[in-house]
Amino acid sequence: MALRIIWIIVWVIIIAVVVRRAATLGRSQLGWGIFAAFLPIIALIVIFFMKPKS
Repeated sequence: MALRIIWIIVWVIIIAVVVRRAATLGRSQLGWGIFAAFLPIIALIVIFFMKPKS
C-alpha cells in the first residue's frame, strides 16, 4: 500500500515537471500533460531532449 502511494506521488510530480517544461518550450501543456499521464517516464525523457519552438 505504501508503495502505491509513493508511485502516485512520483507520477504527479513527473506530470508537473513535464507540463512546466512544455510551457517553457512553447509546447502544448495539455497535450504533454495527457501524454505524461499515460507514459510518464517516456514523456519525461522526450521533453528534455526537445528544443524550443521558434
